Formats: sequence, structure tokens, C-alpha cells
Amino acid sequence: STAAMSAFSVAVTEASSKEFLTPGPGGSIALYVPCHRATAIYDRSTGYFAYVFSGMLRKAQEVGLSLNLTPYEPEQWDGLLSSEAVGELRRGGLLGMLFLFTSQAEDQDLLKAGLTVPWVALNRALPGAPLVVRADERRGAYLAAKHLLELGHRAIGVLAGPARFKFFEERLAGVRQALLEQGLELPPQHIVR
Repeated sequence: STAAMSAFSVAVTEASSKEFLTPGPGGSIALYVPCHRATAIYDRSTGYFAYVFSGMLRKAQEVGLSLNLTPYEPEQWDGLLSSEAVGELRRGGLLGMLFLFTSQAEDQDLLKAGLTVPWVALNRALPGAPLVVRADERRGAYLAAKHLLELGHRAIGVLAGPARFKFFEERLAGVRQALLEQGLELPPQHIVR
């Protein structure tokens, strides 16, 4: 809901709006998220990304920037990347763009867009992007499994998501690595998808 977003002092506007960003004293950073995934950013009951976002917002404010959550519909995508739209945003104080939950097709558009503002791909590998920030899924799962093994646990299960998502496979690889180091295996019946 918009009320929940307001609780984080986030300007939520349409991508085509002239009042797209309300810059902080030092400028603005826009976080672009598909509308159908925006709840993951501002609703702490959905977990990880809401906490990450609130930390990002706090840090931006500490350095005098505003961080603006910008949900978009698929039909708005091309307009977001146009040189006219980006130029207008830059004139309004935009310093950078963050992209989260973009599709593979949108990622390819980002690489070809020639954006004139710094941009960052969040939470995924995107070869060719100027900067990528993502979690080390394999290492995190490895450390979690290693901790359980150090506590004496030998039968470890994994709640894994669909194999089509690379990060789930990275997590499984990390757990398998920790088990292998102890001479153990991860039986298929211990993996829930």
C-alpha cells in the first residue's frame, strides 16, 4: 500500500511524472522495481529486501541524498531508459539509478541503453553492467551449513526454490560443499523445492 511506502518516506510516483524525484540536499538516487515486486521492498513482513531497502534509505539520508522507490509497469520500461527521460531526471537532481528484480530482457535493454547516469544492477550477475551488487549466495549457505555441522548436526535439509533461479542453485552448492568437506552428502530427499 502507498501508506506503507510513506512510512519509509519514499516518494512513489509514476515514471512519466515531472515530479518524479524529490531530491535531498545532495541529490537523488532512484530504485526501479517492477510494480508486481514493489511490496518486497517496503513490507518488512516479506523479509530480506525490506530490511535492505530501509538500510539503504537510512544511509542515503545520512549523506544528504534521497532514495526514491520507483515502481514501474512493463509498458513504462522503454520510456524509463530514454535519453529524454534520463536527462530530465538529471536536471532535477538525479545522481544514479538502481535496478532490482528486472527481467532478462530488461537487463539486456539496460546494457544497450547507453545511460548517461551511473547505474547499478542489484542482486544478480549481469556481465557488462558498470557495477553489480549482490549477495554471495554460495558462501552464505556454506557458512550456515558449516555452522550446523560444527554444532554436531549431520542430517541437514534445504528449503530450495525452483532450480530455474540461479541463486537457489548457488545456495545448494554451498551446502553441498560444507557437507562434502565433512565427508557427507546432501541426499535428494533432504531438498525441498
